[in-house]
Amino acid sequence: MGIKEAYFGLEEKWYGFWEKTPLIGAIDAIDSVIPSLLLFILVVILLIAFGAFFLLSSNQVFDAKFTIVTNDNKPVNESVIKTTLEENGNVIQDLTGRTDAAGQITFLSVKMGQEIVFDINLSKGTYEGRFTVNGPIEEQIKLVAPAISLSPVVKKIFVKTSAGFYATTPIDLAFSCANSSAIPTPAKATFSGTTAVEVTEPVNCGLLATVNNPKVPAEIISG
Repeated sequence: MGIKEAYFGLEEKWYGFWEKTPLIGAIDAIDSVIPSLLLFILVVILLIAFGAFFLLSSNQVFDAKFTIVTNDNKPVNESVIKTTLEENGNVIQDLTGRTDAAGQITFLSVKMGQEIVFDINLSKGTYEGRFTVNGPIEEQIKLVAPAISLSPVVKKIFVKTSAGFYATTPIDLAFSCANSSAIPTPAKATFSGTTAVEVTEPVNCGLLATVNNPKVPAEIISG
């Protein structure tokens, strides 16, 4: 049986079915514009195509690359960045990474439709915002400059490993200011893993903390 014969056979059963229902009038009205069976077949094909497209697109993953800079466009390098991954308004994962020397950080294999939510609070500035993944992302994030303090501020320094846990072995730290004319107190200290190191940040300093091991990020928390 050819395609033509199969279509006419199906058409006969199509009209035979609708003639037994009160909807035959609506079928006749549709037939006056376009054959109702043909329209039905087209709608089914479109629904199948749409469903396949939805399933494929929902399983797509993309990389999201961000370049983080200060208010004066200097890269925020070697800094720990914490974000959350949301889907349909729900947090599904915490993401933590570290910017490279160019201030770049990349999150790999993020699903289509998910959102990367930033709440950055660094000594170099702050930022709140979210990005929806509709394809590969390559964006620049400019931090809002920190408020200028009119008096010295005591900050507490903790050291965490790249896995996000507090360091359990002594870690030597060095402190400096982005403003080279200012000097924090103390300039050096050791984090023991149990007690925060307290550092006095002078006015207009922009406190920086560095560790001997570049794989161990220093996280500055205002105290």
